[in-house]
Amino acid sequence: MDKNIQKLRTVMDMQKDIILITNGKELEYINKAFFDFSVFKDFTEFKNLHSCICEIFVDMQDESFLKLTYPDGDWITQLKKSPQKEHFVAMKNSQGVKNFFKVHFKAFDEASQGYMVTLHNATSYKADLDVLHLISHMQGVYFLVTDIHGEILKISSSLLEIFQVDTKELREKNYTFLDFLNEEDKEAAIMHITQNDTTAYETILRYKDIYLPVMAQGSFGLIGGRPVYITFLIDLRAVKKLQKEAKERDFLLFQHSKMVQMGEMINMIAHQWRQPLNAISAASIQSVMKKELGVLNDDDFYQTQNFIQKQSQKMSKIIDTFMSYSKAKQAKECFLVHVLFDTILELIATQLYAHNINIEIERECSLEIYGQKDMLEQVILNLLMNARDAYDERADMQNKVIYIKVKDKKQIEIIDFAGGMSDGISQKLFTPYFTTKEQGKGTGIGLYISRRIMKEHFGGDLLYEKIDNGSKFVLQFKNIKAVKMEI
Repeated sequence: MDKNIQKLRTVMDMQKDIILITNGKELEYINKAFFDFSVFKDFTEFKNLHSCICEIFVDMQDESFLKLTYPDGDWITQLKKSPQKEHFVAMKNSQGVKNFFKVHFKAFDEASQGYMVTLHNATSYKADLDVLHLISHMQGVYFLVTDIHGEILKISSSLLEIFQVDTKELREKNYTFLDFLNEEDKEAAIMHITQNDTTAYETILRYKDIYLPVMAQGSFGLIGGRPVYITFLIDLRAVKKLQKEAKERDFLLFQHSKMVQMGEMINMIAHQWRQPLNAISAASIQSVMKKELGVLNDDDFYQTQNFIQKQSQKMSKIIDTFMSYSKAKQAKECFLVHVLFDTILELIATQLYAHNINIEIERECSLEIYGQKDMLEQVILNLLMNARDAYDERADMQNKVIYIKVKDKKQIEIIDFAGGMSDGISQKLFTPYFTTKEQGKGTGIGLYISRRIMKEHFGGDLLYEKIDNGSKFVLQFKNIKAVKMEI
């Protein structure tokens, strides 16, 4: 062997990084660091099983990680094509733990087709116990140290206090980290550990009857030369309490908002009933008078009865619609938006017409939504009533129209031309208890609740846009069906 080559290999074997020499097709040499890391004892054993180190690369989704093969060549070809780009590879060590390496690439010369590749271990390692000792007795921040099989080696003293357990009991029972998780959380934890995924995730630790919600984040490390997995945990009990209180507060606001709307609808129903009741009363009086005068024939009698029945059915339908809306909680279902509009207009059309307001519906498509129908009814009713109130402040205005537009980009627009709102006001529209109405006429929670409904129940949003002399509210949805209308 050439003395220069022997000297080069001696220097390479002294390096901590994995260094290899290849001609692009076949591995010519790899240094000692690789065999300290991997399951192979020497170069001969590796060559008997593999011709290229790329054959033991772990396939990763991220395009920055090199793969065994590519449509236009191999991994060396990829390095040659973009030498300035950051490349990584993933390989498992002798313990089966996935490690990440940053790739440094150098060509000797084009004639020899020789390349030197250096793999620098970029896996996050924690080499000492200082930080663990520091937080061991802290409240709210904890840690767990396990071996690569999950057996607990060390645990925060403060965490032991919460679970009312001691290290002796843990060792006697050979507890692993997974023994502290619910069945539904184990899969996520295993994925984070095996993939060496260092992103934080929520989970629940439990021991006997004690449950502890935490934010977990872990990575492999070395303590005393021993490979371990260190998980840091942040206590989420205070956060969860605040979330629960916020949810309860929002539920009360939602119920209050719905009760206000129901009160308005009762007034509308009373208004809508007035006309058919008057007509029924008049028809009944007329029949009685004809009977007393002896001029009531069978045709008159049956005609009057049919009229009374039709008016009664109309009133009954209005009540059925109202009763459906007023249910405490409706089940989720698939429903068509234009059918929902028909239901809403049965309740409020007469009221809007009494205010000289017309409704015009334009549909570019037919939207089918899955969810609680009454939730969307509440949002649309609130927006229509707001538009009505805005027009009422413009008493001198002619041609009052509310436009409802169903767009093929899976959204609904509700538009009025009642003047719109200034920038200062529009920025506060979705703030709870903010209202532009006179005292006693507005609660200031309608738009706030409407936006929460759109976000939490339909995965979308409710947005406001000022237009020329008017307002546009946009209801955005996620994962709904938009079917083009047939012309």
